[in-house]
Amino acid sequence: MNTFTIERMRCEHAVNPLGVEALRPRLSWELCGTRRGLRQAAYRLRASSTGARLAAGEGDIWDSGRVESAQSVLVPYAGSRLRSRQRVCWQVEVWDDTGDVVTSAPAFWEMGLLQARDWSAQWITYMLGGPNVTVDPAPFFRKEFRLDSPVASARAYVCGLGYHEFHLNGQRVGDAVLHPAFTKYDVRALYTVYDVTALLKSGVNAAGLWLGTGWYNCHSAGAWDFAQAPWRDVVKALAQIEVTFTDGSRQTIASDAAWRWSASPIRFDGLRHGETYDAR
Repeated sequence: MNTFTIERMRCEHAVNPLGVEALRPRLSWELCGTRRGLRQAAYRLRASSTGARLAAGEGDIWDSGRVESAQSVLVPYAGSRLRSRQRVCWQVEVWDDTGDVVTSAPAFWEMGLLQARDWSAQWITYMLGGPNVTVDPAPFFRKEFRLDSPVASARAYVCGLGYHEFHLNGQRVGDAVLHPAFTKYDVRALYTVYDVTALLKSGVNAAGLWLGTGWYNCHSAGAWDFAQAPWRDVVKALAQIEVTFTDGSRQTIASDAAWRWSASPIRFDGLRHGETYDAR
């Protein structure tokens, strides 16, 4: 009888993450048991291209073989080169100090868009660039699009500068706030990946995108002078929805000049000043 289980399977600190950009993602897990002194003696990691292959014990992407090690945190992937959008199914087999062996439940990670050419989306904004020294109502962007086949899977890749809130067919996508995280925006901009399979339908669909000033267009005077940051500009967004249909064909809906915009009911927003919402 096994005396322990393997829990909290993580890739780059996250459970089943989407949009991983590390070419050698780091994998972690935890041993859970009640026996005093329980410790890991060895592990074996398998990574497969499909869940079926993983269930059959095939590590067609990577099989570490048995590794005599107690390491279970941030073990780097060392398999074949990973591609944009690639989904990797993985699990770990662990031997404890008494020789008992347990195999974890399957987990997965999915790669992001690793090359600039993977993006067909264009930046969209509501006015010409240049430092926006006024405080404008938050813009809302909208795009209708048609899907003519049943949807097998779909991902949305979204970058909103400053912050964004993404909607599909009237429903907010995800529950995260203050996305994307702060960076030096003149050097790097982060994006968020959403699984939107369940929110799309055959026929006409609509995407909506709210933008807030965030740290990108910070208009509050402060000790760190973010109001004079070199990247400061009017808010803008990059959005790309990639749909795979049940017949294997694909369709991409990308932000461009055809996306409509309007001033939203959020008449004012600021990191240190809150928000004014006009419900009229």
